[in-house]
Amino acid sequence: MFSGDRGGDTIRLAVRAGVTAYIADGLSEARIQPMLSVAVERFEAEQELQRRR
Repeated sequence: MFSGDRGGDTIRLAVRAGVTAYIADGLSEARIQPMLSVAVERFEAEQELQRRR
């Protein structure tokens, strides 16, 4: 989740809603690719776990 809000309440609610990454401080082109790579890898790992069940 990308947000300009650094507040603890917002982060707490986001985590409770299932957010696994909370990026506060905006975006820059240099930061986007590594974040997307991590997201894709986590998704694929979760898919593999689901297949094994």
